[in-house]
Amino acid sequence: MNDQKTIQKLVNDNQGYVYSLALHYTNQGLDFEDLVGEGNMGMIKAAQTYDASKSKHFVNYASGFIKEAIEKALKSYGFQASRSLDERVPRGSQNSTMKLLHVIEDKNTPRTDAQLWADSNSESVKKLLELLDDRERTVICGIYGIGGDKLTMAQVGEKNGWKRERVRQIRNKALRKLEKASMLLPVL
Repeated sequence: MNDQKTIQKLVNDNQGYVYSLALHYTNQGLDFEDLVGEGNMGMIKAAQTYDASKSKHFVNYASGFIKEAIEKALKSYGFQASRSLDERVPRGSQNSTMKLLHVIEDKNTPRTDAQLWADSNSESVKKLLELLDDRERTVICGIYGIGGDKLTMAQVGEKNGWKRERVRQIRNKALRKLEKASMLLPVL
């Protein structure tokens, strides 16, 4: 069991990781802030039991705790947790005649919540992106598919003449900036 100071340091130093995991669960029923909050609860639980002598990297250890907390929250609110929008399955069906056709997403039909989510969050996202410099904005938009397709860190690097490791560093710095700015979100 770690002391409060160690727990606080682990949580503060790895906040960006919670943000990056929470982004994978957006558009699944809970607001981004709620997903981050649930992820933080998972990270705190991981920080309490983390033993540095048994595990090299805290994020590797905490990852399961964070994902479990977010998925549990989605499930408790009746949403199907999935890491891909293409894997959504209707909840609550007890129909034994359920066929594959019932659960396959029709990519030609717009999702009913997609436009609502986009409209309600686009202003906040724009304001947050304005806080980043050009490189950070390029990396965040590329990795999270803001304004285009999602790209891997290697693809973002290749597109901009950077190595994958440099893209990772830029992403982490940008996520730390966004974390600090998120405290001002109600004001924005």
